[in-house]
Amino acid sequence: MNAAGLPREHMQREYNLSFICTSNIAPPLEMLEGIVEQLESCQETVLALLGDNPMQSEFACHAGLMSKFFCRCCWVKGKDVADMLEVGGVKKETVQGMVSRITRFMKVGAAQTTAETQSISRQMLENASTLARQKENVDLQTSTGVKDTILRFFLDKLEKARKSLSGHAARQATREAYSRLPANTFSPVWRIRGLNPHSDTPIEILHVVLLGFLKYFWRDAVECLSAVNKATVEARLSSLDVSGLGPNVAKPRGHTLVHYAGSLVGRDFRLISQVAVFVLYDMLETKILDAWAALCVLVPLLWMPTIDNLDNYMVELDVAIKRFMDCTARWTPRWFNKPKFHLILHVVDHIRRFGPAITFATEVHESYNSIIRGWSINSNRMAPSRDIARRAAGLLRLRHLLSGGYFEVETDKSDGTTQTELIQAGVNPRIYGEQPSIITRKLGFPLSESFSHLGFAKRAKMRPLIWNQTLSSTYCVSPGIADHTILIQCREVIVSNGDPVALDLFTVFHVQDHFLIGRVAEILTREQDFEGKADWVLLQCYDTGPLIQPYLMPSLLKTERYHLVTPEQIDCSVNVQHNCAANHCDLSSTQPVFLERERQVEDTQAVRHRDVHTEDLILNVAKMRDAKFILKFREAAPLLDTDSLVNIVCESELAAGIH
Repeated sequence: MNAAGLPREHMQREYNLSFICTSNIAPPLEMLEGIVEQLESCQETVLALLGDNPMQSEFACHAGLMSKFFCRCCWVKGKDVADMLEVGGVKKETVQGMVSRITRFMKVGAAQTTAETQSISRQMLENASTLARQKENVDLQTSTGVKDTILRFFLDKLEKARKSLSGHAARQATREAYSRLPANTFSPVWRIRGLNPHSDTPIEILHVVLLGFLKYFWRDAVECLSAVNKATVEARLSSLDVSGLGPNVAKPRGHTLVHYAGSLVGRDFRLISQVAVFVLYDMLETKILDAWAALCVLVPLLWMPTIDNLDNYMVELDVAIKRFMDCTARWTPRWFNKPKFHLILHVVDHIRRFGPAITFATEVHESYNSIIRGWSINSNRMAPSRDIARRAAGLLRLRHLLSGGYFEVETDKSDGTTQTELIQAGVNPRIYGEQPSIITRKLGFPLSESFSHLGFAKRAKMRPLIWNQTLSSTYCVSPGIADHTILIQCREVIVSNGDPVALDLFTVFHVQDHFLIGRVAEILTREQDFEGKADWVLLQCYDTGPLIQPYLMPSLLKTERYHLVTPEQIDCSVNVQHNCAANHCDLSSTQPVFLERERQVEDTQAVRHRDVHTEDLILNVAKMRDAKFILKFREAAPLLDTDSLVNIVCESELAAGIH
């Protein structure tokens, strides 16, 4: 649990995550019962309930993704045997029925309400208490998708009480069992003040996008490849230039990403989403690559940590989701048997209600599982939930004291009464919470943000120059220094977003309010006052060109314009890839293989780019980090006619006999 009022960057910190409870025996809603009692006593407000899709369905008293009404947010209906036509004794879906189902799937339906769900739950309890057949409740759950797991427990008790009985005996046994039921037989979620579990369980992008769409697409792509093509994709992945994707992005391990495509985790799919089209460009059909390209545009929008203009962002997100759905439908409507492709439609409303999607992502909560496992290492396993809770409480107390928190102490007064006062730990203990150490790391303390690395540079092993000897003097006027000033050349500098940018890398920078793309040509600083910071960076400008097939990303065109800027004017680094599709780049090159930092005897295949001199480059707009800057240079791909598209793909799907 974390506080909803915290800034986004603080919500993602371990320090601000609070452990409540855990159990390997009690189901989630039973644990929620105790939490709700505490919420009722302290009058706290719950803004949203986070979790993966099965957990959120349980919160919303929903039957899950496999039910006929598979969405917990709206009344969209999935495949139904009752809507099919019987042909030769076999139920088959007609073209019109399939078109209707796919059309419903690609739109947001009427919103589910708490009143409807509670009314259906009460009807189930009434049916069970009046000796209605058990099938009536089963049919009611099937026809509505409502399933209250707490209520289900008590309904089973009523059924068990009258089992093998009939008539008066069954009625008497049911009345006695009903009288023994507790006052609250429904889910405790309904007692949380102001919470609507249908609209306040926001779509979780980790499980829907990374472990949903990307996992489906990548596994499908790898399974379709021959052994030769798999080896080619492995070599392309290992040869990729990932500079500019972020300081923590490691070079891809092609063999791992291909050979273990079914066992990858979210971190792997984050990388795949940013580079997939650059390794699959000639391996898949055009309609499949279009779906990949649409997904690569959608992912950075969903992972934007801040939204500067909500209305413009919503328009872009709506367009990106629509194109992704259209391209996926054109590929095959069979993807729409998976409910996650519908759930993504609701993320628009959830972002408008709760803020950026990364705010209610559960990635940081998932990583907290390793901490909980660490707390149970020394447990005797007799009562693991109690041992974990005690360990968590002890660390929470320690963290509270080292953070300067106050606690109540009662002291006896001379007149026999007691006095309560608030005190805190002394100065010396609090020092441990202020200085980075193993203690602060173990307790998840936030690092100090007072020290900025902006502008810090690494000195190059080159001789000092005066202004007239620099490359900058050839293209730019002097920034106001004397001609005889000695300048030091640097090889890397830290820019505004904290990324290190080296020579020859591409960046987004701004001159006044105009954003440009440039390649780092020179980094300079004055020798006499060199304190580790760079003074100027020379950037060669590149213009964006038209969208390049099959990547559907803009080309980069070199110009002869140069700008001399300060590190503060450089907003972020960008990732640039080579247009291998147009230049037919092959695997005729090699690269060394290292195991445990030891170079092996045999090298492995690597991509050889054929036009290193003409620089046929593409701007990678699939980069997730700093998407608000990268997307300024993205040209929107044309939208498709959804209605005609759905009709065509449904007819071809049924005609081919695949469905």
